[in-house]
Amino acid sequence: MPLLSGRSPAMTTALWAFALHALAVGWVGFQWGPGTRGGVLAWMDFPVSLAYGHLSGWAFLAASVLAGGALWAALAAAFAVLLG
Repeated sequence: MPLLSGRSPAMTTALWAFALHALAVGWVGFQWGPGTRGGVLAWMDFPVSLAYGHLSGWAFLAASVLAGGALWAALAAAFAVLLG
């Protein structure tokens, strides 16, 4: 039985993209130094990072998880719909 089997492929892909993005943000947020962390996360979520770039610390990480995760989830769902 596939994971998340009752959902559409686009929804499943979006949920996986959000989860993987959250893991990546967590890894960068806790393993990288404060000087490079913000730059890496800003480029990882570039278009939406302009909206929360003024934040710092935990607020920046939370905004990156939520806004960046939503961006990657939307992109993954769009690709799933386009590719069938």
